[in-house]
Amino acid sequence: MADRYRVRLAPRNEGVEYADDHDVYRFNAQLVDGVWNVRLPPAKGRLSEFTDAERRVVLPRIRNFLSRTWWFGVFPRSYGVNFVEDEPIRDDSPFSTAYHIGFTRAKDGVDYRDDYNSYRFALQREGRVWTVRLPPLRGHPLTESQLSDEERQRILPRIREYLRRGRSFGVFPKSYEVNFLDVK
Repeated sequence: MADRYRVRLAPRNEGVEYADDHDVYRFNAQLVDGVWNVRLPPAKGRLSEFTDAERRVVLPRIRNFLSRTWWFGVFPRSYGVNFVEDEPIRDDSPFSTAYHIGFTRAKDGVDYRDDYNSYRFALQREGRVWTVRLPPLRGHPLTESQLSDEERQRILPRIREYLRRGRSFGVFPKSYEVNFLDVK
């Protein structure tokens, strides 16, 4: 792992981002009663496993960053930091597979990964309405390709639910409308 790295809070303190010369890791994080709860595994720039070697380097750096935060650059505050392992999300549908969903770095897209493939959907938000552009980019390297009917039934409801439940300042629930725009 590289010696040059950056750790920062994501916009609206909804997560923490770690970036080095090799990759970018985005962790969902929530501050509750003076303790940061950081969810593992992270959403990464490349969709692959979060290895033990990466954990030994990345997690202590994130712990150091979050444990002593300066608000407004002036007021220091100490926090506890917990790393919480999330089980892969599973549902009880006939298409039950483990999957992971996360925003892209610029929040102009959403990455979806399951047992079958990885996908990147372009996003646009106006007010409280998310518009998801279809078809998505798929695979490595990312190329545009249509979704099959089975993929639509498996993936699109999960993306709708992920985008529908928003958070303001990482705490207060918000609700969004989600539309799918099929561009052919």
